[in-house]
Amino acid sequence: MMSRLGEAIRKYRTLKGMSPKDLAKKLGVAESYILDVEVGRRIVNDVQIERLSKILGVDLNSGLSFYFPEEESKSSKTAPPSPAPAPEKQPKTAPPPAPQWEQAFSSVLKDIPVYNIQMTAVLDTRKLPVLKNKVEGYPPEKIFFVSVPDDSMAGFRLSKGDRVLIHTGGEASKSGLYLIEWKGEKMIRQLKPLDGRNLLLVSQDSSLHTQTVKADEITVIGRCVKAEIDL
Repeated sequence: MMSRLGEAIRKYRTLKGMSPKDLAKKLGVAESYILDVEVGRRIVNDVQIERLSKILGVDLNSGLSFYFPEEESKSSKTAPPSPAPAPEKQPKTAPPPAPQWEQAFSSVLKDIPVYNIQMTAVLDTRKLPVLKNKVEGYPPEKIFFVSVPDDSMAGFRLSKGDRVLIHTGGEASKSGLYLIEWKGEKMIRQLKPLDGRNLLLVSQDSSLHTQTVKADEITVIGRCVKAEIDL
């Protein structure tokens, strides 16, 4: 599924009359990389987003859907960007589909629940496409969304109200963003393994906060694989 970042890159590239090959040459990458980014198969890091913004003449950090890499990403120490203003008028709600269409789409779309951060209530659902019996590359029963409760991870481009897709299970064997339970509270934090017994717990709002904790004090609920941001 194409991310909003990929859609924006293709849109502004087209408006500037640039081909994927032209943009790839200016960015110093292969044309196939640009094509993969535009359809959501590749991840763009912060440095490339800044370079693409300058090439295309638009701020690509203004509010988009993006994916988290599995490997460690560099945390920005600058203040997070201001959220995009809410539209003045909300679009009209589309009528519910007829029963026969609902049945037809049930095999290609899956309702994924959106929980509050403590996972005590379902706030909403998101329809995601099913491809080869998987959603976003994972078994449907292994994923869910959580709603970001505050701006404690704004330095990682996560703001209050954003939705983060979680893949359940596993351990924090690699640096990345995880949904965890610590001291009886669930939260999204960056985890960095230090050794077999200790982890570095990282959050970032307007400044960076780190804390060394014992690995057995934290329960890893799942890894953050995608964020959805309302424009």
